[in-house]
Amino acid sequence: MPGPDLLFPSSNGPTDPLPSAPIRFPRNLADFCAVWTLKSVVHVYTSLLRLLSLLRLRPRPSLTRTYPCAPHSPVRIFLPSASPRGTATSPPLLISVHGGGFALGAPTVDDADALLYAHNHRIAVANVGYRLAPRSRFPNQVHDVAALVEAILDDPLLPVDRSRVAICGYSAGGNLCLAASQLRGLSESGRIKGAVSFYPVVDFALDHAARVARAQASVARDAPNQSFGWVRWGYVPERQDLRDPLLSPVFAPRSKLPQKICLIGCELDMLCDEAERMAEQLAAEEGEGSKMPEGESGWRTRNVRWEKVLAQPHGFNQMVAIGEKRSSARRRTEKMHAEVAKWLFEEVFV
Repeated sequence: MPGPDLLFPSSNGPTDPLPSAPIRFPRNLADFCAVWTLKSVVHVYTSLLRLLSLLRLRPRPSLTRTYPCAPHSPVRIFLPSASPRGTATSPPLLISVHGGGFALGAPTVDDADALLYAHNHRIAVANVGYRLAPRSRFPNQVHDVAALVEAILDDPLLPVDRSRVAICGYSAGGNLCLAASQLRGLSESGRIKGAVSFYPVVDFALDHAARVARAQASVARDAPNQSFGWVRWGYVPERQDLRDPLLSPVFAPRSKLPQKICLIGCELDMLCDEAERMAEQLAAEEGEGSKMPEGESGWRTRNVRWEKVLAQPHGFNQMVAIGEKRSSARRRTEKMHAEVAKWLFEEVFV
């Protein structure tokens, strides 16, 4: 068991531990009320999504799988349509981790994104879940994701190519996909060939005021700015080392992460700066070569890709909107996923 002075201290890097400070009354009461109110609202929303899926009014998975390691979290699997004539290869697999501040959401939230990869790019997608905060705190979510990834890859009935596997995640899921891929069963086995992290939080050690100050646009209405207090209260235990690479992947040794990494940030998102900083840090590794410009505001090196989605907020691809705002977000979402799919086939699924 960890010592009482510091839970789960970082042992993977040279940085000194930075213990999480206790959150005192009345701040902790406000965070408690905020997270449980939001959980109630989001539970209704995700239940509605599941109902609409059952009624065939929104995307339905090709199949679902329930594994002993997560009996209450069925995996939603989207498969491409039949292979083109003359081909018999199984599709590559992208394992997707949902967001929600480690406390909200469900795999069904990612269904529309998964459908784009399956139908437009012939990539099978498995949407996975995990135990939610605050009933379950770090590092349980990391181990939940890793266990499900291993269960999926060990499932002989899934019609996918297990030699071509990547993991992705949105927001908190972007953090978890980078964290889970560091664990021994995945990092040392080489079963995960690449990771795609969409608008993740990667540095819990960064002071929130500094994070806001470094944002490139106003963050008054930015979802992470409004939620970061209860996210930290619900997910991070007191005295937890904030520089633990499983909590803050920006501190992860390069050898623990997948060889191929794509990080995507949103210009109007306060988390964009730290994601870009991690991408720059990875690109500075020996052997990466010079950065080659790509897209509107991105670049790639030998193993790293960075993209900043201009004029879009955190979670734009999953926001509820109407009219032109919805159409614009849809077009930009399709473009983002098309560029990621292109990178996956060029760099990961080879």
